[in-house]
Amino acid sequence: LYIVGFFLAGFLVRDLRRWELEKVVLKNRVRYFRVQECTCAVEDDRIVVYENISRLMRASGTVGKNAPQEAALEAFNERVRSELMGAFTLSLGRHTFRCRHYLTM
Repeated sequence: LYIVGFFLAGFLVRDLRRWELEKVVLKNRVRYFRVQECTCAVEDDRIVVYENISRLMRASGTVGKNAPQEAALEAFNERVRSELMGAFTLSLGRHTFRCRHYLTM
């Protein structure tokens, strides 16, 4: 019975480590998000997407009405980083295991 428990605990630890690493990767993707680095399914749509984002940022007053597209895109990037990081933390939790926890597993 102890052997089965030890075996199952090993799988649990492996899965917990994997989940923690995935959370770190996801957080880093949000932390360093740039719409300019996103993949477009149809590359010709990128111009339209950028224009729509720029209009949204201008209409919301996030940037000035005459702000260049690059300023609007950067404002959008900042908005995504701040809003999504908060939502991410709320949904998945702030805490991850510390290095010493991994070493004791």
